[in-house]
Amino acid sequence: MIMRFCILVLTLCASVSASANDAFGADTEDLLNESDAAAAEVGDVKQEMRQEKARAEKRHEAATKTYNSAVAKRAQVVEQMKQQETEIARLKAEQGRLTAETERISNETVAMQTEIDNSKLQIEQLKQDTLTLTTLRTEKNMALTKVAAERDKVVLDLKDVDMQKQEAEASFNLAKEQEKLATEEMQKLRLEHRQKKARQDAYAAEMNLKKQEAQARLATLQTEKASLNPAATTPEPQTPDAPRGPSTSATTELQVKRKCRIFDKPGKGSTVLGIQSSGTAIAKTREGKSWVAFPMPDGREGFIAKRCLQ
Repeated sequence: MIMRFCILVLTLCASVSASANDAFGADTEDLLNESDAAAAEVGDVKQEMRQEKARAEKRHEAATKTYNSAVAKRAQVVEQMKQQETEIARLKAEQGRLTAETERISNETVAMQTEIDNSKLQIEQLKQDTLTLTTLRTEKNMALTKVAAERDKVVLDLKDVDMQKQEAEASFNLAKEQEKLATEEMQKLRLEHRQKKARQDAYAAEMNLKKQEAQARLATLQTEKASLNPAATTPEPQTPDAPRGPSTSATTELQVKRKCRIFDKPGKGSTVLGIQSSGTAIAKTREGKSWVAFPMPDGREGFIAKRCLQ
């Protein structure tokens, strides 16, 4: 609008100047008309300028409001950015803590997995040991079963020997009665009796020898059983009967007054060989302060406490 006003002024000036140069005598009324027209046009321009100023002021006010709103919004955004930076710093610290915690948990997990692997190895080793012990127990049970069967067989053999011995004694008693009744044939009967007695003594000696051998086998089996299963109860060994005739041994016989254990040697660290029954006799070969040595039926030397003897 200003440019337009300037152009009109210049145009008017040019017109006036041209009119002055070309014809100073032009009609004054024309000049005034042009001047009025120019003035009217200037008024229009001023009006337009006022309107334009009003619109510019409105735009300036709107721009100011927009600027103030932008400033407030910028301050709000800055505050939000500060809060977000604070939150980001807190989250980073939390992330660092979580990272350290995760690393610690990972290390603990690795350690626990190592312990689990070691436990699995120990379990496998225990399973192998248990299987080995189970196999060994089965073998021991089989061996014990075999020993028990052999022991039963020896017991039956001993019973047979006892029965034969009883039969021999009955036969001897019968011969003795016949000797009393046959007084007329005393010499003949004495001779027959001596012969028969000799046979019976030989038979009894043979039976005693067999019995001692059976007892030796039984003692050996009992020793093997005790070594296989020390907790098992050791049966009492049979003691051979005392000889009928006068003893020719130079050892001293002692009476056992109560059931007592037989050891392989005196003192600590000895092994139990068997049990000596109460009322039986032993042949002392040597003695110490608190023990007595005697020969066992299997040929070994046994040791028994003096407090068990009469």
